[in-house]
Amino acid sequence: MTAWRVEFKSLQSDFDLKADWNALHTKASVFNSWPWVDAWLHSIVNDPAHLTTARLFDEQGGLSAMALISHHTMRRRGFVVLRQLRINEWFGAGSNMVIEHNDLISRDPGSIEAQRECLIEALQNDFPHAWDELRWPGAPFERWPGALFAQIEEAQPGWAVHRRGDDDYIDSSMYLSGNRRQQIRRSMRHYEKIYGELPVLEMPDSCEQALLWFGEMGRMHSEYWQARGWPGAFANEKWVAMHQRLIAELWPLKAARILRLRSAEKTLGYLYNTRWQGVESSMQSGFDYDEDNRLKPGLIAHSLAVRMAFGEGCSQYDFLMGKASYKASLANHEYQLYWWHCQQPRWQLCLERALLSVKRRLQRYLQRS
Repeated sequence: MTAWRVEFKSLQSDFDLKADWNALHTKASVFNSWPWVDAWLHSIVNDPAHLTTARLFDEQGGLSAMALISHHTMRRRGFVVLRQLRINEWFGAGSNMVIEHNDLISRDPGSIEAQRECLIEALQNDFPHAWDELRWPGAPFERWPGALFAQIEEAQPGWAVHRRGDDDYIDSSMYLSGNRRQQIRRSMRHYEKIYGELPVLEMPDSCEQALLWFGEMGRMHSEYWQARGWPGAFANEKWVAMHQRLIAELWPLKAARILRLRSAEKTLGYLYNTRWQGVESSMQSGFDYDEDNRLKPGLIAHSLAVRMAFGEGCSQYDFLMGKASYKASLANHEYQLYWWHCQQPRWQLCLERALLSVKRRLQRYLQRS
């Protein structure tokens, strides 16, 4: 017997969602904050009938944890028709926004492992819609909380800087290697020689200006990635719309951070960060790169942003997931996020897994040949 009772409710009839979510969200990430959920609901979710709220109540009847479950029917590989569930994610072209540190929001984080298991058990036995596969993207746990067959589809490393006392981030060997500190200082001096001033980071004066800077960052970001044959994040109109709304939601809370890197009158680039419960997270960026590889606007911008965040009381600067040498060199902590999929014992899914296994073995054989 579990210590929690799970209740499922259609989003369409869930009038208490915002109040209950905010009451619980005390120790979760910005990716599970109400501003994120609200922006997601208004920009991404196009049919609330396919979204269900899961609430976990403790033995005294108090609300203890929550999650959002989307349910869709899809066809995969031509022959597998799936009824799929997703935790805090929506299905559809351009709609599965990358969500990281994706977990339940919980009043009692110390019990979250047991709460995950309780949720999976309730999804198996009591969910109001039949399902074949459950996906939990961007999860912070490496052990699946249930008895059903589950696999890690993808694992991504992430990097962060944990604050260590009052040492200055750029000047202290507690954070950066001597070589990296030298690169940052040398790059700043080169910019000073060219434009007459050392680079500085500055915040916009208003939400309207923040959104203008966000658009300018998008231009720089797109130019960089399209020159390398990739569309970049700003090619996804749904992503842009969601984050424009998220910035507007976070701005009154002083949690949206659109930072412009400038040397004299020259704009060198932008960072789009969020600041939530003592953690500043690096969401996206765009820079005006130079052919001179001594000029490193990204390194300078992140270094100054970490210094600013720590100076204003943050305990962590999170570069988020994705392999990048600059993240590893600027961070002092590495973690993993996992993209889980859990499947019911259906013959179609067993056949699909068997065929995929044969395909992968054949590919490995051909690569060795």
